Amino acid sequence: MFSGRYPHNIDSKGRTSFPSRFRDVLSELGDDKIVLTNHLNDQLPCLEAWPLSRWKAILSKATKLPRMAEYTQYLMRWYISSALECQVDQQGRILVPPYYREHAKLTKEVLWSGVTDHLELWSKDMWERHIASLRESRSFDLGMLNSVFELEQTRKEEQ
Repeated sequence: MFSGRYPHNIDSKGRTSFPSRFRDVLSELGDDKIVLTNHLNDQLPCLEAWPLSRWKAILSKATKLPRMAEYTQYLMRWYISSALECQVDQQGRILVPPYYREHAKLTKEVLWSGVTDHLELWSKDMWERHIASLRESRSFDLGMLNSVFELEQTRKEEQ
């Protein structure tokens, strides 16, 4: 699983370090490539990065959706059509092409964020703004998340 936040720089050619912890997770999954794509929520100026094997599973499920449904068209045209396979180079970097850098406003400082089964790549400045906005606009009771932390109950359910 991916977790943690790792700030890095991106150079003028679009190369940024792929955190070594995330490279380790990729290796554990048997993957050596990631797939970069727009974030599913088109209002978030960041990129998602998926291990190639998990991306293939997403594609498999997507092909089973009703082809003419509006949500399927959105998924296909916004999300899947923007996907790009990326190889981590020998220096542990990936190349982020210009379109992706522009979309996510990636200039100098970037931040990799592990969010369980995939990653997000943010401009560090946009990440900080987004987190501040989340904290200011939260309209739900944090108690709604209690079930995530009820480990004793989870262990009993697994048995």
